[in-house]
Amino acid sequence: MKHPRAFTLIELLIVVAIIGILAAIAVPNFMNAQIRAKVARAYSDQRAIATSYDMYNLDNNGYPFKGGSLWGSDTIYPMITTPIAYIATIPLDPFLSQQAGDSAQHNHWFFYPSWNVREVVKAGWTWGYPGVHNAVKSGSVMLILTSGPDKHEDISSQAEGILPYHTSNGLISEGDIYRFTPGTQSGS
Repeated sequence: MKHPRAFTLIELLIVVAIIGILAAIAVPNFMNAQIRAKVARAYSDQRAIATSYDMYNLDNNGYPFKGGSLWGSDTIYPMITTPIAYIATIPLDPFLSQQAGDSAQHNHWFFYPSWNVREVVKAGWTWGYPGVHNAVKSGSVMLILTSGPDKHEDISSQAEGILPYHTSNGLISEGDIYRFTPGTQSGS
């Protein structure tokens, strides 16, 4: 008498359950690796953008903007990409923020030129933590900001300042990734 060679329903359910358990273990690790890669990319891209603006500053004795904040910043990108390419292309913000009015057409690197940060110091306010405040006092002229993994700008007012992102607070924690140019960077 021949016995049919096939898997029983119980055996198939056990295999599916094992695959599900392995996926439940692997997917969060993959997501964490993806977030860490985006954080590293944000730091690197900010450094590249800051370097291009610093080169523009050296050639032109000033940055390509005067006062105010430039949300989305598309208006000043042509000044560092043409006619002299201080940077070949403007990298996209890896954490496109979820703020009102955002669209995929903007790069979403937010710039706060010298007028904003100097007014904060003149008024005696503390802009973020001591390292940030000291960078502003030392003559930093520009702040490049991205929302970070929480995808929300954590600047509630000039008096309260910036909440810096750091992985020790949790991988997806509140805080913004920023860079003063020249100056300091969050998490450093």
